[in-house]
Amino acid sequence: MTTMLDLLKKGAVINQKIHNRISEVKLMDPKSRTVGDTTTWTSKGGAKDKEYAIKIKLVHRKKAAEIELDCECINWRTNRGVQDGTKNTQPCKHILALAKDATIPTYVHLDLSKKIPVSSISKPTIPTMTPTPQEQSFSDLVSAQIHQAIETLSFEIEAILLAGGVPLVIGPTGSGKTSAHRMIALRQSWRLVEQAGAASYSDADLVGIVHVNGVPFPGPVADAFGAARLLGETALLFLDEFTRFNARAQEALMRPLLPIAADAAQAMGVETDVAVRITSAPFWGTEWAPAEKVQMSLACNPWGTPLDPALIRRTQPIFANFPAAVADVFDKPVATAIKATWSAVSEGRWPLPIEYQALAQAAGPDDTRIFAAYTNKLRALDPAAAEGFAATLQGLGL
Repeated sequence: MTTMLDLLKKGAVINQKIHNRISEVKLMDPKSRTVGDTTTWTSKGGAKDKEYAIKIKLVHRKKAAEIELDCECINWRTNRGVQDGTKNTQPCKHILALAKDATIPTYVHLDLSKKIPVSSISKPTIPTMTPTPQEQSFSDLVSAQIHQAIETLSFEIEAILLAGGVPLVIGPTGSGKTSAHRMIALRQSWRLVEQAGAASYSDADLVGIVHVNGVPFPGPVADAFGAARLLGETALLFLDEFTRFNARAQEALMRPLLPIAADAAQAMGVETDVAVRITSAPFWGTEWAPAEKVQMSLACNPWGTPLDPALIRRTQPIFANFPAAVADVFDKPVATAIKATWSAVSEGRWPLPIEYQALAQAAGPDDTRIFAAYTNKLRALDPAAAEGFAATLQGLGL
């Protein structure tokens, strides 16, 4: 028996913590209605004496299907899930509860081997943040916009992870890549293992365990894989600045990106009956863990380093782009200068933009002091780019 929840798991972002709260929902008066090729389930689900109208719409045409969702609760209406301004693909507990009980009619023929697209019936209402001098400083306003931008990026990364892929987040330093992964680990209750790339790391440093005076110091792979294999935890292994690892280290780290079937792993001497992630290193040996217990995500800075096609083949690239809303809280000349730095980086002309952290320190919408430290950083890396930015500021009257 196929339920709507089975289909949602093939296209929606299922937050485990929200899924675990299904039991809190008491469904009342569930109804199903079919018109033409569209079947709609509706119900009212309440908790703490509150009732919400829930709707799950399954649009099916032969073997194709698409799910549309809606709920009146605040968690669905506000900024939750993967959004592009019109979509929310992370169901609330009320939608999940209804989906768990709603079975698919026998006359609906679906190809369950394919992903089922999920979208919102109505556009989620994202609350705007209007500051007042008494309640919110300008720095708080900027920080709130930055938080929302990083949270949106985190949901995009999370969607790939939950679908079984490996994200490769491409973006400059200070674009929220690390913060986004920390958000994901907190939401999913995963063990987070972080490691930033450096040319000095050997493959053995990353894969194995070093003992100093009898105290073990595991590398990131040993840490994440050991937690998954020995403790049964789900680990998120986040490898930042991936292109800064040397060639041998990258080779060892790319091997586990593609899971290996159980029979192939057994032929390699691994005792397992499930697919595994596996790698090895000299002076250490083989390290492995159940693939379903290790989530892997990579990130890199696009400046000056070509990406290996073998890496792209194993991953799903995401670009940490700069959202205009962050700059638009500033006065127009300042906002234009901020956007210019991000545009120059995305076009490969400058090495770094004005980072989120620097923007959050602005005292007001016309604060040009944020440009002084940035210009010095730019001058240290690329004097010609620093001169170009100075000309941009002068042209804007700053």
